Amino acid sequence: MQNNLKDEEFTKELKRIRKRKLIVRSISLTLILGGIIMLFVLYQLYFDTFTGFIMILAGLLFWGICAIYMSGDRKAAIDKFIKDYKEQTEYEYFGPNLESPGWEITKEYLLNNNISQKEWDEFKAADRYEGYWNGIHFMAANLTLTGKMSPLDAADENAPSSGRTELFSGILISVETKVSAKSPFLITFPKYGGGAANPIALNELSKRCIVRSDDPDYARTFIDTYAACIHRLYNEYKYSPHIYFGGDRLQIGIQLLGDKFRAVNGKPDINNPDAFRESFNDSLKYVTRALDIIKEETDLV
Repeated sequence: MQNNLKDEEFTKELKRIRKRKLIVRSISLTLILGGIIMLFVLYQLYFDTFTGFIMILAGLLFWGICAIYMSGDRKAAIDKFIKDYKEQTEYEYFGPNLESPGWEITKEYLLNNNISQKEWDEFKAADRYEGYWNGIHFMAANLTLTGKMSPLDAADENAPSSGRTELFSGILISVETKVSAKSPFLITFPKYGGGAANPIALNELSKRCIVRSDDPDYARTFIDTYAACIHRLYNEYKYSPHIYFGGDRLQIGIQLLGDKFRAVNGKPDINNPDAFRESFNDSLKYVTRALDIIKEETDLV
């Protein structure tokens, strides 16, 4: 069996999956519409709603179950198609994927280098890559932090009203620095989940961010010294970054809306296989853009 799909094979496979999806959707809609009609007719004749409800439920379940499987088939086809290109491109960008001791993403590591001011209790990390970009030793991964909403969070107009939720979902970027932090600190912006990154003036930066540190004076000095870097990171992404500096590691948490690092994001045109490669390349740039900004605007790396 081939380890990857050629362009034509890949397009044909995605078209087959799309065709199955359309068939399933048609069957599901037929069941649902039929159930609605039966619900109305039988209720009028016999005051019976059971048959109609069963047909509607069957249509919804059929669509839901099939959609899960077809989504898995689509992802498997994309992974198979992109496999060789992904490995080659990542190596060309970052070199071999390293496994430096102490840089594994564990709960202890995240607690010691916490990029969220929220009280999370579960995490999920995936697609970790450690390598070099433009002389910078870095580690990056997709990260989700989950926890229970606090009353303060629930009071936010953009936050869910109660229960558990994702407190952070995006990319964690960790950078090895030439100097160590005198005292660890966390910089965030006062918006739920990282906050929508409306453009902000450079001279307003220190007024807009929240600092958590045992040495706030040192943290504020850092902000003033590297304001241009923080300002560019803030304005570069749709959601404001979380920045943690401790030891010789600078952590950047970039909140994203569904996109992933090392992934094919969005819905590229299935008739254009190169669009899937371009989407994968774009996913790497979420990290390389941040690293370039750090390189250009600081003397830390």
